[in-house]
Amino acid sequence: AWESVKRHFRERGIDPEADPITVVGIGDMSGDVFGNGLLRSRTLRLVGAYDHRHVFLDPNPGDSEAAFAERERLFELPRSSWDDYDRSLISEGGGVWPRTAKSIPLSPQVREALGVDAEQLPPSELIRALLRAEVDLLWNGGIGTVVKASTESDADAQDRSSEAIRVNADELRCAVVGEGGNLGFTHRARIEYARKGGAINADFIDNSAGVDCSDHEVNLKILLGEAIRRGELDMDGRDALLLEATDEVCDHVLADSARQARGLTEEELRSPTRIAAYEELMVSLEDHGAGLVRADHDLPTSEQMGERIAGGEGMTRPELAVLLSLAKIAIAEELLDSPLVDDQALEGDVLAYFPEPVTARFAHLVWGHPLRRELLAMLAANAVVDVMGQSFVFRRSVEFGASASAVVRGFLVARDVCDARRLIGAIEETTVAPAVRWSLTAVVQDAVRQVSRWYLRNDITADRDLRITIDQHRAAAEALVGRLEPDVIEGLGGDVLAGWIEAGVPQWLAHEITSSRLLPFAPYLAEISAKTGRSIEDLISAVEAMREALPLDQLQQLIAGLPAGTRVARWANQALRDDYLAAVARLAGLALAGDADPAKAVEQGVERRNAGVRRLHQLVREAQMSQHTQVAGTTLAVRQLRELADWFTRRQVRPPIR
Repeated sequence: AWESVKRHFRERGIDPEADPITVVGIGDMSGDVFGNGLLRSRTLRLVGAYDHRHVFLDPNPGDSEAAFAERERLFELPRSSWDDYDRSLISEGGGVWPRTAKSIPLSPQVREALGVDAEQLPPSELIRALLRAEVDLLWNGGIGTVVKASTESDADAQDRSSEAIRVNADELRCAVVGEGGNLGFTHRARIEYARKGGAINADFIDNSAGVDCSDHEVNLKILLGEAIRRGELDMDGRDALLLEATDEVCDHVLADSARQARGLTEEELRSPTRIAAYEELMVSLEDHGAGLVRADHDLPTSEQMGERIAGGEGMTRPELAVLLSLAKIAIAEELLDSPLVDDQALEGDVLAYFPEPVTARFAHLVWGHPLRRELLAMLAANAVVDVMGQSFVFRRSVEFGASASAVVRGFLVARDVCDARRLIGAIEETTVAPAVRWSLTAVVQDAVRQVSRWYLRNDITADRDLRITIDQHRAAAEALVGRLEPDVIEGLGGDVLAGWIEAGVPQWLAHEITSSRLLPFAPYLAEISAKTGRSIEDLISAVEAMREALPLDQLQQLIAGLPAGTRVARWANQALRDDYLAAVARLAGLALAGDADPAKAVEQGVERRNAGVRRLHQLVREAQMSQHTQVAGTTLAVRQLRELADWFTRRQVRPPIR
């Protein structure tokens, strides 16, 4: 849950582990969730909290270090309560009161902190005021459904014990909610709070680490049980190994939570411009046996989605949280029925799931794990959704008429060819503004998206060893971007690259991200190299020479800027980009059909077909002149590029290279 809280604040330019954060809490320090959460930061300023026994008020929290130390003392004190809190550390006007009191006096300081006028309130009304307080964070580590939507009745919340303290979502004034406890909000309440600007996920997202940790424990014990059965380990050794692996398992679980929270943020930010994609996703989940019934999850109807599309309104995080979970489940279920989870090229993914102290001794047992197929299906589904978004697999399936497993297979290859995990990890470690960080991520995602298209179009991974394909194409990708000089990268990146560096992105990272724009060429060049016997380096030299002689970069920018307001428009744009990449790769291969120097061969080719080259330049210029001519001009320019490739193909003895 704290990973979710960190992500919420990070998108607001706040570090809750370094910056002062005002907090209202549900729970007490003896509770695992509440206590651990309030020990994640030494800068939290706890204004108030309540549990089933007491109400704690500290209207103007002072020394953060002293307060942290006191919270830590209570956390370690067996069966502690707020009544054990050192009163000398509470600011003027605060205190601790039992919930059995008939009335609690409110000091001027408390009235100001909570924004109330009454000089005293019954405990239940005071708790309602606490929940409505204007603070940075509402941290729920307790029990009870205490927030409902304004359109719901108390009966809808299905928790009679909390009726006296329950408030409506539209009354909340906190900026962020962390749902460490279960069922603190009704789902409609989450959506209502989010639609008025509050930051919230859902309880099944924020407290998913508990289930994740249990899954790791079960899978570890199954694996080590096999080692015991084989006589390679005894029970004492197993227990010692589990203890040794504890910290790494925790790191894995927290990383999973952080990736999921990052993915939700990305979906939320981009949903206003991609709202139609979520309607398509919900239709897919309804039609393909995923069990989606929109009303059951308080998701918008098709008519309501139409209104959002018309109004430019996106999806809320609670809605996206539901779709995230359902999308992952649907993808994993389809993967289980595919040969992908039996492909040993993915052994590295399942090995990475287990902590190093275990794989150092028992890596040979991992592929034989009884739940290995389920593990791989889950890991692959998580990976594709966390990196590419909820709708990626479903949209690609419709566009290509491909199975989900084929789409995921192509993604896994493209992810490794583009080295996306390392690049996205490096982006996440930066401290730049959220908008800058997301613009960097979008370039990496686009590279993965384009590279994965090649595998779907050519169906190459269906009958070829996945690892061989990854290794060959990754080598091509490394050669492609490794040869770029800084001045070439700066020319490729232009003002965008300069803006990244000015915003604080490390130069090496900004250059690598910019270079990744060329990665979609990698699979084309790798295959042409295999067919012609010419080296990747020679092919890259030919491409570089063509970039000097032909308006390739300008044409690529035109394609990237084409309007994509509808699904058909997106497909048309993608098809144009595919044709562009294929034509450039064909021309590079044709330039090297003989033994000529790549640059010399391109120069001679331009001279031989000078009229066609001039026409290409003219079409690109006309497409750049006006938005009215951009689509038609770009389409004609790509066609002219293909015709150049066709012209040279007809004059080659060897058959055309696809």
